Amino acid sequence: IDIVIHNAAANFQGGAIDIDPNRWDISMNVNPRALFLLARGSLEALRENGGHIISVSPKLENSIRGASPYMLSKQLQTRLTLGLAEELKEHGVAANCLWPDGQRTSEGTMMMRGGYVDGMLDTALFADAALAIVTKDPKSYTGKTLSDIEALKEDGIVDLSCYEPSEEIKATRYR
Repeated sequence: IDIVIHNAAANFQGGAIDIDPNRWDISMNVNPRALFLLARGSLEALRENGGHIISVSPKLENSIRGASPYMLSKQLQTRLTLGLAEELKEHGVAANCLWPDGQRTSEGTMMMRGGYVDGMLDTALFADAALAIVTKDPKSYTGKTLSDIEALKEDGIVDLSCYEPSEEIKATRYR
């Protein structure tokens, strides 16, 4: 194992007062707890050659929009990632956070929005940003919280026109 990416997420609508306690537990188990288990379970293999952990979680300064259990759990995931970065640095294992800067054309996002929404960019942007992170030296590139666009800009990629979705994607609608 050279790379671990934690992208799973449980997102339930509503605030902390409104959410069912079972859904709260699911959100906390799928988001920060799963990252903890992934990191712990892959650590030995990651240490062998120096590896990367990417947590799909936001910058700490991102708004958590009230007490949304989803964003609270994602913020906790970010804090855990930053803690892992400190702990694992001496082992040559990097831990960084990556978050989409805007909406991407993932199936889940498009279903939640009813289809394509103006301004969405292709999911390849996020994949390329993750690749930009994992091609860096894990001994020195760790403890970062970046948007996908920032990760590409660090590599000199500023023209995002190649990430414009196809006309077929733009025509996608869900009812």
